[in-house]
Amino acid sequence: METVTAVEDPLNATSAEDGGNSSAYIDYDAEQSVQIYFWGELATALVVYGLTFVIGFIGNVLILVAITGNRRMKSVTNTFLASLATADLTLICLCIPVKIAKLFSFTWTLGPVLCLGVHYIQTVTAICSVLTLTAISLERYYVILHPMKAQYICTRSQANRTVVAIWVLSFVLACPMLVAQVHISVGMPPVGFWCVRNVDIPALWRFNELYLLVVLLLAPTAVMATAYTCIVLEVWRVMQKRQHMTNQVPTSKSFGEDHALVLDDTVKEPVQRSRSVDDQATLQQLTRMMVAVVVFFLLCWAPLLIFNALQSLDVFPVHVPGPVKHLKTAFELMAYANSSVNPVVYGFMSRSFRESFQRSLCGQRQPHGMRRDASKSSNLTHLTSLRQPAAGAMA
Repeated sequence: METVTAVEDPLNATSAEDGGNSSAYIDYDAEQSVQIYFWGELATALVVYGLTFVIGFIGNVLILVAITGNRRMKSVTNTFLASLATADLTLICLCIPVKIAKLFSFTWTLGPVLCLGVHYIQTVTAICSVLTLTAISLERYYVILHPMKAQYICTRSQANRTVVAIWVLSFVLACPMLVAQVHISVGMPPVGFWCVRNVDIPALWRFNELYLLVVLLLAPTAVMATAYTCIVLEVWRVMQKRQHMTNQVPTSKSFGEDHALVLDDTVKEPVQRSRSVDDQATLQQLTRMMVAVVVFFLLCWAPLLIFNALQSLDVFPVHVPGPVKHLKTAFELMAYANSSVNPVVYGFMSRSFRESFQRSLCGQRQPHGMRRDASKSSNLTHLTSLRQPAAGAMA
C-alpha cells in the first residue's frame, strides 16, 4: 500500500496517517490501515509522549498545589507560573491522548469537531505560555530596574487581571487555526478522513505558519531578550559597584539613591546586611530560573515553527521524504516535551519549590520555622531590588 506524506503539525506526525494534498490522494486498504504498525517509528514517539504525559501531569499538578495551597507562595511571579502550569496541563490532558491514539491509525477517526477543536486548543496553550513568559520578563524588568514603580504596577491583583487578559487574548489569537486546519475525506469507499493543514489554499497555509512564527517566536523573543538583557546589565553594574565600594569606608550617603544600597550595606548591622544579601540572591536566583524557562521554551518550539514556515514557503517539499520527516517528527516531540520541562527546572533551581513539592508529596504542612524563608523566597515582588533606596531616603 502506498501513502503520501502530509503537511502535518504535532497532532499529525509519526502516525500511520500520511496525508497530503487533496488533489494527490491515493487509495488505501481500510483493513490494512488497522493491522500494520511501523514500530520503528512509533516506539520513540510513544516513549516521549508517555514520559511527557506522566512527568508533565504530576509536575504541573504539584506546581498548582504548591502555589494555591500555600499562602506564602502566592506572589506575583507565582501567579504567572500557575497560569503557565495550567496551560501545560491543558495541552497534556487534551492533546497528548489524542496524539497517542492517532499514532495507531492511517486516518482521522475522531470527527471534524475534535479535529479543529484539539488543534485550536493546542495553539491556545502555546500562545498562552509564551505570553505568560513575556509578562514575567516584564515583571522582572520593573522589579529590578524600576522598584518604586513595581510597588504599584507589579501587584497580585494586577497579575490576576493580566492572567485573565492573556487567556482571553490567546483564544482570540488562535482563531486562524480554525480555518487553516481542515477535516477532509480521502480514498474510495470505504471513505476515510484526514485532519491536515489546508495546503490546497497556499496563501492561507503560508499566512498561518508565518503568523504563528511571529506570534509564538519572533515578537515575544524580541521583548523577552530586551527585558532580560537590561536586567543582566543592571545586575552586573550594581555588582561592580558593590565590589568597588566594599573595599572602601563610606564617609557620607550623599552619592544619591542609586548608590544607596551599596553604601547602606557597608554600615548595616551584620544580621541586617546578611538578610539583604540573601534577599538579593533569592531575587537573582528567580531571575535565572525564569531565563532558563524561556530558553527551554525557545529551544523546544523554535525548530518546529521555523520548519513549518520554511515548508509553507516551499523551502521544503509538501510531501516530506523519509529523513526530513523524521527530523520534523523530532521537532514535534520537542515541542510537546516542553510541557514537562518547567517543573523540572523549578525543582532544580528553586529551593522554595523543592520544599513545596516535598511537602505536597508527603502531605505535610509547612513547618513554622520555615515560613519566614518561604515568604522571602515567594514574595519577591515586595523586595525593592538591587537599586533599593537607603532607609534614610525612604523615610
